[in-house]
Amino acid sequence: MMQPSTTKITIQTPSTFRFAPNLDYLNRDSKECMHHIENNQITKLIELTGQTLLTQISEATHNTLSIQCLASQTPITELTRIELIDYIHNWFDIDRDISEFYALARTDALLCQTTQDHYGLRIISIPDLFEALCWGIIGQQINLSFAYTLKRQFVEKYGTSTVYNNIQYWTFPTAEKIATLSITDLTAIQLTKRKSEYIIEIAQQIQSGALSKQHLQKPTNHCPYRKRTHQNTRHRPMDSKLRHHALPKTSQRISNR
Repeated sequence: MMQPSTTKITIQTPSTFRFAPNLDYLNRDSKECMHHIENNQITKLIELTGQTLLTQISEATHNTLSIQCLASQTPITELTRIELIDYIHNWFDIDRDISEFYALARTDALLCQTTQDHYGLRIISIPDLFEALCWGIIGQQINLSFAYTLKRQFVEKYGTSTVYNNIQYWTFPTAEKIATLSITDLTAIQLTKRKSEYIIEIAQQIQSGALSKQHLQKPTNHCPYRKRTHQNTRHRPMDSKLRHHALPKTSQRISNR
């Protein structure tokens, strides 16, 4: 069990950001296992390069977030501090300038009241590519409550955890670990055979370096994973079973699951 000690960091947020509505969004299902929300604070075990930090985020003052690294066993380097700040910026979509959207919404009969009711809400993301893709696959063709149940079973079976103040915090399973599993390992925790195949293949692609954020952010003709996938599929129709699982039930983004 971790012993209490803290490192504090502050992050400035733009005027179009509000912590409360984003916390409400992240608190929408009691089965969520990747963070814990209590007393207007969110606590999450964040895996960074070479170090895993139990991180607690709260609103210190208007447009200022307070970040506490709880129970750190080793000193936090400057590079780790920068990586943590970048993670939180990505997670809460802090860097996106949505001022023009709000200016447009004020003149729109449909958007005006909605944006007032949810002012400051951002597109909450999943910074880790493997976790984001897995969540998109796990949640397909099922209701959200069961999707959270499956994710919890997946995380508790293959993730790692630590206990702080009698609460267990989890990291998402790594691609390296999942790449070594068999399909039956995942169907044993109620994932379908097809979803198990997809998750293991994605894990193997990430482990080999064929799939990464850097590749996906490049133009299409410079991304080997996209190019190979396009060449393999453009001359043949999608298999009906694959089409059923590949097409989303709704247009909801992966980051909004």
